[in-house]
Amino acid sequence: MLLGDTHYRDEALAPFQSEALFGLLLDAAAKLFGTGDVDVVERWQGIYATAPDQFLLETASDGVVVVTVTTGIGACDVLLELSGKSSALHDGLGALDVLGTAVIAGSGAPDGRIAVDPEQIARRDLQIQGSHNDEPRHLVEALDFLAGTLDLYPWQELVAPARPLEDLRELLLGVPGPALRYAVTP
Repeated sequence: MLLGDTHYRDEALAPFQSEALFGLLLDAAAKLFGTGDVDVVERWQGIYATAPDQFLLETASDGVVVVTVTTGIGACDVLLELSGKSSALHDGLGALDVLGTAVIAGSGAPDGRIAVDPEQIARRDLQIQGSHNDEPRHLVEALDFLAGTLDLYPWQELVAPARPLEDLRELLLGVPGPALRYAVTP
């Protein structure tokens, strides 16, 4: 079984990883599946280069071209498009990292169409999900789930205290803090 995953963003990556996040994952898996300890067979650590362009192509010598993907830091894992603005959706899709997910919930009355490149969707293994006309009961169900699992999962430790929307750029581009996720208030 694959469990995960955790992400750490920085300009330089230390050669060592803290066991804290792995411990949280293993503890959650044990509780979820009702088992004791979970044995780890191996861990994978991905390191991703970043550059202004999506790919770096360099000629190393005659007949040898080096190609690497350079969409590591700076790309986002999840796009929540709530504005209904076609320009925001277009830019957001372009900013999604490999395996990214776009959740489009604000396009009940979009202001225009956008072009979507199916090759980029496939190559980057993107997921696009729409959400329209959710019922109030869905929010109640989600909140009930969180409240009902407070003793099972350390939700309070995973989300930092709420910050104002004006801090969003700093949260997305700044040095990661101790929490896995940030809460943002409008």
